[in-house]
Order: sequence, then structure tokens, then C-alpha cells
Amino acid sequence: MGQLLKLPTPDWIERGRVALGRLTENDATAIIALATSIIIQEVKAGLAGALEDESPIFDIINQEIKNAAGECYFCNKDIDPNETEFNRNTHLCLFCMLKVANILTAVGVDPKKLFEKIGKREVQKTKL
Repeated sequence: MGQLLKLPTPDWIERGRVALGRLTENDATAIIALATSIIIQEVKAGLAGALEDESPIFDIINQEIKNAAGECYFCNKDIDPNETEFNRNTHLCLFCMLKVANILTAVGVDPKKLFEKIGKREVQKTKL
């Protein structure tokens, strides 16, 4: 099973969909809940530095977070704000997007005007 976790190919994803489709809704939900729980526990352990063995799940998620932050206008230390303009196409990781949304909310601007992806995430209510 560990080998499959290293290969999240479209073929294996489709096989999983077919297999889940053969189960009852309750059994499929139970398996999805178990898999989600395992992922959450591995991420928590990885973030705490408590993983005893290699974790393909944590490694994949951690790399995706690093990739998102690496392109982020605020997280990427190589971006010079004097040279690089901030506009609608500027990439922000989720954490920085929420920080900017909090600032916009504080000054009375609806952050959804700039960030359609903000969705139902919790943004502060306080205004200056």
C-alpha cells in the first residue's frame, strides 16, 4: 500500500473511484473518513517533527505548501516589491491571502472583490 501512496497517478485515482463506487454509501464514507484521518494525523506528526519513518503523504502535502509559498508575493524573499507590481494576477498563498483579507476588512473593503477564492473562510470582523 505504501508504494501506491508514492504514485498518485490518474490511473490509481480512477481505480479508487471504481472501487468506492462498488461499496455501499456508508462503507465508502467510512473508508474516506479513515483515509482523511490518516492524512491529518500524518500531517500533524510531520509538522511536529514526530514522523518516525518516511511519509509520502506528508512529503507530497509539504511540497505543495512549499511550492505555493515559493510563488507567493509575500513569502518569496526573491520578489522585490519595488520592482514587482501587485495586481489581480499576483499569487498569494492561502495564509497571506487571509492576512491581506483581514487588512482589507479592517479598512472597510470587502476582500471578496479581490480574492474570489477566499470563499467562506473566516475573515476578521473588526474594522478600524
